[in-house]
Amino acid sequence: HVFRIDLRSREVTDLTPTSARWMRWDNTADPIADVDVSPDGTTLAWVADRSERSDGELRFSLYLTDLISGEERCLTPDHGGHVTRPRFSPDGSRLVVGRTEDPHFYADRTRLVELDPATGAERDLTEGFDLSPTGWSFDGSALVFEMESDARRPVWRLDGDGSPVEIARDGTLTGLAVVAAGRYVAVRSSITRPPELVSFGDGDVGQITDFTAVVAFDPPTVDEVRFAGARDDEVQMWVVTPPGGLDAPGPLAHMIHGGPHGAFTDAWQWRWHPAVFCGTDRRAALVNFHGSTGWGQEFAASIRGEWGDMPAADIGAATDRLIADGLADPDRIAITGGSYGGYMVSWLT
Repeated sequence: HVFRIDLRSREVTDLTPTSARWMRWDNTADPIADVDVSPDGTTLAWVADRSERSDGELRFSLYLTDLISGEERCLTPDHGGHVTRPRFSPDGSRLVVGRTEDPHFYADRTRLVELDPATGAERDLTEGFDLSPTGWSFDGSALVFEMESDARRPVWRLDGDGSPVEIARDGTLTGLAVVAAGRYVAVRSSITRPPELVSFGDGDVGQITDFTAVVAFDPPTVDEVRFAGARDDEVQMWVVTPPGGLDAPGPLAHMIHGGPHGAFTDAWQWRWHPAVFCGTDRRAALVNFHGSTGWGQEFAASIRGEWGDMPAADIGAATDRLIADGLADPDRIAITGGSYGGYMVSWLT
């Protein structure tokens, strides 16, 4: 349920008292991503499962609750996929949601769709591009959002003509918030920089916090390599070398990401940091194999029904490339990964 808390009186009001539906709470970076309130305070937009049978397939849909009358209605009763993150426009006349079409493919491309709260009439705002926006918010009449692209996560702006414009690219930017017209705050990180808050707009990026400066960290060297993988498609990988370099060829540790529909972006990782795998005496290779996100729908969906073949070929091709470049000793190569990465380790061994 969604509750309103009066901060002065501490009175708690259930805004969805009659609902028995399961809400799609996002349990990662944004705990209340799927709730928004209209600017005039009269309408609650929220996402919940609309399936009517306990053994039915989940279908997360958009619901509106009139906070005056208590009336609840589903605005997307017939959509076959899922709906996420409703956001009201500043004047309350529009709702923008994320929508996927294939409920059985968790990496299906997210489309930004504009809905009329009164009629349910809809318009696809992102019909012309092949990547998945996340974390969208209104900045006046425009939308700003994060969007994973080519192993980075830049911030983009979408105006009325439907063409996204990249407004900030610096490693990985997450947790986007609009603080003033044309001015934003986000968390920035890279493989060699721990996360800190930054402020940006009009192309400049300025760091706000410096929490991690107390940690002494001699960063590794990070190189980006592209090579021909399965189907002769271009595949990207990061090659991470310990500080001070290595005599070549040297030991190599493959880090294989989970998912499989995810990616090694230029981002700091607390759990699987390549600098730890490198230590002082080996390189780490982070291959964004077929099935990885950030290179379009076809690349991500290319391994459906065959999780092993093309990713294995990509990792093998990456190994061959590093050996040919004199960077890896063929007799000293390790592979490691968790979740799908563990599946691929088993496949390769």
